[in-house]
Amino acid sequence: MSRTVRHGVSALARISHLISVGVLGRCLRPLLSAALLAGLFLTGCAVPLGPGFRLRTRQMVLGEAPAPSAPVRVRVADRMENTGNRPLAYLDLTLPVAIEAGRSNLTIRVDGRTVPAVAVSEAPGAPLRVRFDPPWPPRQAREVVLEYDLTTDPVRGGVAAATPDGFYLADPLALPFWLTPVGVFASGEVLSRDERFELSLPADFRVAASGRQQRRRAPDGSFLYRFRTSGRELPSFVIAGRYQQQIVITPRRDVVFWTFQPLDPNAAQMAAARLAASAATFERLFGPLPGSAPLRVVETVASVVLPASTEPDVSAAAFPHGLLLGPRAFAQGLASEPVLRSAETGLVRIWFGWRVSLRPEMETLLGPGLGLFGVALAAEARGGQQARHLEIVRLLADYDRARVPGDEGSLLRSPAESTPQQRAADALKAALFLAALDDLADQDNFERAVRRLQDAMAGRGLSLSLDDLRSSLESTAGTAMASVFRLWLNRPGVPDDFRARYSPATPPAPAANAPSRAGPAASATR
Repeated sequence: MSRTVRHGVSALARISHLISVGVLGRCLRPLLSAALLAGLFLTGCAVPLGPGFRLRTRQMVLGEAPAPSAPVRVRVADRMENTGNRPLAYLDLTLPVAIEAGRSNLTIRVDGRTVPAVAVSEAPGAPLRVRFDPPWPPRQAREVVLEYDLTTDPVRGGVAAATPDGFYLADPLALPFWLTPVGVFASGEVLSRDERFELSLPADFRVAASGRQQRRRAPDGSFLYRFRTSGRELPSFVIAGRYQQQIVITPRRDVVFWTFQPLDPNAAQMAAARLAASAATFERLFGPLPGSAPLRVVETVASVVLPASTEPDVSAAAFPHGLLLGPRAFAQGLASEPVLRSAETGLVRIWFGWRVSLRPEMETLLGPGLGLFGVALAAEARGGQQARHLEIVRLLADYDRARVPGDEGSLLRSPAESTPQQRAADALKAALFLAALDDLADQDNFERAVRRLQDAMAGRGLSLSLDDLRSSLESTAGTAMASVFRLWLNRPGVPDDFRARYSPATPPAPAANAPSRAGPAASATR
């Protein structure tokens, strides 16, 4: 069987799996037999059905930039193959760090020849278009090399920055991401099977990054680090700096703090216990984290200010092994309730944002929305249904303070399309909508539906859509939810029945046939 045929059958197998878990909906199951027949047809046909490419290898080098205003220079070399049925005149890619920084000194070379870096549109964060002249023929390889500086100005809310004391690339979109070509039956393998990067750091730097690590000392006393990932794993990240380390052992998972100044031991112990417990709750709900690696909490060189954040001064951003917290969070007190809530909100991003990528219209709903609802789920694990109820009451009150009557858009709009106040209100309404879905489906069905999305999509380069969420919920709960989605997504405000259910004067009502998420110490049940 040819390589193209194997990819065609593999794609059909993935579609079959998505249908079985409800991601594509029960309405598509009757088409599965026809798809399988098409797969049998493909076994006798070695011609791909549309445009496509495969990212075979990626090599990244982080080195010293020539300009003092940009201490880190990034070089990304992608080796790709045209696996489609036609020549490719261009490919688009997202490169938010270079675009948003504005002073990136970006250069692009295709097989050693420099090509212009042209944005697809004038919109902020618009993809770059890399043209191939002459067009790139099928079954041939190309090497595209991108080089750019990391400026000292934090970008994307502070999750990518560089200073002489530390730098970090800790955003799923902080590195180049190739987009699937436009066309019927188009395909794009955007996660490399072989990804490597290297960087040279001073001897007093600590470093955490994706992949297996190798280290050797250079003649000048610095260390040369090499990292390698294989298979379709999570997007790459790297964090390095002159950090002091403090390890706190908890019954659930060790927590490692990297900070620029020593932490108060009591505050570190309290924060570690809370965050390890919350991470364990999210693992039960969304799926286990790889291995038994510790949870890392890393201080950033600048404040983290994320879109739709309800606690902008102490926002937390996730990376696959933990959290980034800005200096203000540590100044306010790591064990303070606002910081811990913000940290719990950020933790959810490990699963939805890193393990499963989100389409732009889902950024608010399953980004900060699910993060805020995650705070309520973590509270329920500690204190039972009463604790969850009080958290939803608090979210509803926060939403009423944040919203601007008559100025509400759809929860599916991109955060870039709205003001900071609108983003905060949208995030709170998204959390309330997810609480309503949790009530409607019953918590066991809600958990199984969200877990299925993780199992079906994590690490596969697929972007989660609204149809995926709704289909998984309907398939698991056995209930049509179109009217509920329309009510929450298309109408302003919060439905009256939800407000009545979560009035401060209304006691929590136990959900039918649903076990409590609460731990053994909780007396209340759901």
